[in-house]
Amino acid sequence: MFTELFKQRFHVILLVLGFLLVLAGIFTIKDFSKFDVSARSQLVWSSVIIGVILIAIAIILNVLGSETFEPLTLSKIKTIDRGYSIIKGRTCINVIFGRIEEFDCSSDDCLVVLPANEFFDDECIYDKRSSLGAFIQRHFYADIVKLQKLVQKQLAGYQFTDVEKEPGIYGKSFGIGTCIFLNKPLSTSLRIAMLSVTTKRVGEGLRAEARNIFDCVFTAHRIMVDYRLSRLYIPVIGSGHGGIRPELALLCMLISFSEALRKPSGHHLQSVSIVVFESSKTSVPSISRKEIKKALAFVVENS
Repeated sequence: MFTELFKQRFHVILLVLGFLLVLAGIFTIKDFSKFDVSARSQLVWSSVIIGVILIAIAIILNVLGSETFEPLTLSKIKTIDRGYSIIKGRTCINVIFGRIEEFDCSSDDCLVVLPANEFFDDECIYDKRSSLGAFIQRHFYADIVKLQKLVQKQLAGYQFTDVEKEPGIYGKSFGIGTCIFLNKPLSTSLRIAMLSVTTKRVGEGLRAEARNIFDCVFTAHRIMVDYRLSRLYIPVIGSGHGGIRPELALLCMLISFSEALRKPSGHHLQSVSIVVFESSKTSVPSISRKEIKKALAFVVENS
């Protein structure tokens, strides 16, 4: 019985143990399997009190969400510099705070993924509020026009559809999940993958869907496999202009990467670093630490 009990969730274990302690404090248990019990002449208050406390804790954990407080799960979530980390297979998945443009992505084994819209137009690159715009303007401030020409050169070979993105304004849509890979552009040591994750249509505005995140993560993984890259930096995609709640976007990314790492091609990846936007060390991040731990705990327990 106890072997099966300790396979259960932590709050279930506490609940059962608490119940047994209460029973033991009230009854003398001769044969529990036959429910051969008799009332004690005097209560064992220490057993009853501890049992009640355990039951109360179990109820509280269940109400708050036991997946967040599983001791074995929490032990697998490591606190690292600027964030948290878990291990999936041979890969370290990090969730770190900061700005994507602040991190050093220049090593030969590193890829930085930047979310774009389906049109790959000027709105992407010149918007400092977006991860793509902030990164490009930090690293290519004097050469943005040249970089745009490299992007347009690659897009020239891609199929597109003319769509009405605003009333009376049409654009070339290259579809969600389309990737522009820039391998050390303009004599830099950076490897950049621009991935389209947001769409725009008249009457709908700019938006993203959860399934877009899965498409983009698998595309990023394919790029890493094809070019033998082992480290990845990527912001939380779909949660900015895309409108997806940041907590949901992060969870979708974590699940996607966990699934990608199950494939034989995932064995060579050393680290995946998901950057949660934090404008400064004293500011409030776009996703709270509690929500990040909940997302990591869910992935640890369910994938």
